[in-house]
Amino acid sequence: MLAQLAKCVGNEALQKQISKGQNSRTEMFAFLTDRLRNVRELQLREMALTHKKAYYPWWKQVADAHKTQFTKPEPTRWKLTAELYDRAAQSLARGDLARARHLLLDAAAEEQRTRDTMTALVDQTEVELDAEPDTRAIQALVNLPEVGPCAMPGDVGLAQDIKNVTAEVPDPMNRKRAKDPWWTWEEEEEEDSHEPH
Repeated sequence: MLAQLAKCVGNEALQKQISKGQNSRTEMFAFLTDRLRNVRELQLREMALTHKKAYYPWWKQVADAHKTQFTKPEPTRWKLTAELYDRAAQSLARGDLARARHLLLDAAAEEQRTRDTMTALVDQTEVELDAEPDTRAIQALVNLPEVGPCAMPGDVGLAQDIKNVTAEVPDPMNRKRAKDPWWTWEEEEEEDSHEPH
């Protein structure tokens, strides 16, 4: 493949193409490992809520039908995100940068979808977590050449750690409190409007 390309474009141009490909791969690996570290941190925080002694503080919140942002922790929710990042890493290591770019964009979209469904019980303060994956730099990579194979960075192993998680938590002991009947809503609103500001 590279020999054919060299005949077409000449050695100097070929070196530029290879250099461009290597730089793009480095950039994509950096994005990928950064996202995996973020996902793993969120997963670990969600896992911390699955230990038996951690149940009691949040069971009441999850049982309240008015607090829909509080759902029970599901640390296994991140498996598909990790699988897509893992596939992207495999493509990068093989040198198929165009396929890797496509998979990275899919993985970032899946990460955001998963994050949107994550329970509000997970504490996201005091940690350097991006609000969402910024894929602009990856989207800007176009006309990517194929490059030779390379070794994967060690942090790619986080994808397997994320996929290996099996921690689950039982449903809350108390039943979900029913929402107040609709005919009481107006009364509540009237009471709220009479409160002094």
